[in-house]
Amino acid sequence: MQTRFHNIIRRELNAEKWNFLLAIVCTLTVAVADLLRPWPLKLIIDNILLGKTLPPSLRSLETWFGTQKASTTIVVASLLIVLSAIKGFSVYAQTSITSRIGYRIAHALRRELFSHLQRLSLAFHKRARAGELLTKV
Repeated sequence: MQTRFHNIIRRELNAEKWNFLLAIVCTLTVAVADLLRPWPLKLIIDNILLGKTLPPSLRSLETWFGTQKASTTIVVASLLIVLSAIKGFSVYAQTSITSRIGYRIAHALRRELFSHLQRLSLAFHKRARAGELLTKV
């Protein structure tokens, strides 16, 4: 009986492998968005408000950062909003996908358990108490 349930779980997980992959991608997207969120604030505080020089990778934007502070602040703050939206969508998608996978596996296990109980003999059901069966299930 236990190996049958393991086979059901294995079969369901195999059928959901693309959804698992998508959930992993969503989780990685959340991690990357969390890692990138401080950077726009750093740019606003260090480079726009305090006037420090930009890192070497952003030197080409130095003239824009120096002359148009208001529009630069709006663009960089918009980047923060975009990162938050990407993170929010990814969290929602990851939660939805993993919940759906869990519900499908639970449904398959319940269906198999019900089918097994239906195949048992009438003598077994006369002998067994309903409370004992529920406890074992």
